[in-house]
Amino acid sequence: MPDEPPSLHVELNRGNANLGGLQRYVDKWNVADLTDATLGVGKDKKLVIDSRGPRSTVQHLGRLKHAVKEFDNAWHDANNNVLGVLDSRKQLFEELLWEHRDLTEAFTALQLTHSNCQAALPEASVDDLAAQISALKAEKEKLSLQHQEELRAQRDETGKLKDQLIQAGLQ
Repeated sequence: MPDEPPSLHVELNRGNANLGGLQRYVDKWNVADLTDATLGVGKDKKLVIDSRGPRSTVQHLGRLKHAVKEFDNAWHDANNNVLGVLDSRKQLFEELLWEHRDLTEAFTALQLTHSNCQAALPEASVDDLAAQISALKAEKEKLSLQHQEELRAQRDETGKLKDQLIQAGLQ
């Protein structure tokens, strides 16, 4: 296995030290790292080459670092948004609790007032109400008959006056 390059060797040299026979593996490694970057496999099952060109490991790590920073910023913003929503919901919930308490107190006071009004009114039985209705109906009939008699008397009086005027006009 002397033809296989070491997989974890990343530096070309250390200061002025010469890598000797290992230099060719380092060169192969660095050339392999600059091959065309791919975007995955296409519909035709062939590699799709990235049109932006080859990238070195440093460029890939730089892009990864930038993506991690963007993700961290997005996470921080989302966290602040969630905390803001939770704070506003908590405040709204507290306001609703206070309003519910006030409405409960008002409802209790209203029930107390209603029960006091109910206690002040006498309870009437069905028989009492029926007797009151029949008395009112009898009074209504009596008033209706009296009214009809007064209307008849007024018509008779008007008829007499009319007859007197006609006789006074003939003379």
